[in-house]
Amino acid sequence: MNFLDNLLETHHEKIYALMRIVTGFLFIWHGAQKLFNFPKEFPYPLNPLMYTAGTIEIVGGGLVMIGLLTRPAAFICSGMMAVAYWMIHGMNDFFPMLNGGELAAMYCFVFLFIATWHEAATQPRYLSLVQPLKISHLALINALVSHCPADNLSAVLSVGC
Repeated sequence: MNFLDNLLETHHEKIYALMRIVTGFLFIWHGAQKLFNFPKEFPYPLNPLMYTAGTIEIVGGGLVMIGLLTRPAAFICSGMMAVAYWMIHGMNDFFPMLNGGELAAMYCFVFLFIATWHEAATQPRYLSLVQPLKISHLALINALVSHCPADNLSAVLSVGC
């Protein structure tokens, strides 16, 4: 397991970039199908909502793929796929495998991951700064009460001293 941990630790930025590039590239083709009937004809009639979806897929997928305005573009793509899932697939059946919404759900959460990815969050130095304090609630209340006047206990419990 140590070999795998070392491999992933040293290459996590490259793996993330590869995931981002491939996801954006694949997403572009859904928009191309809607707007240009390429590489395969789109089987449904287009309405303004579908034209908007196709545009978001081409522009958003392209931006995510090349890494330009990645986080806002991925956030918009994620939201669009959440709407697509619930408007088209989610009302047909509970299970994504049965309602045909697996790909929409997967795109939604992959784009959400890309939108929320923060490079510093993977660095060990950053992780040590955001480790939760290991203190019990009782110890916290005792620390607050010991530094505040006893007659002001309600203020301690609501906002502290």
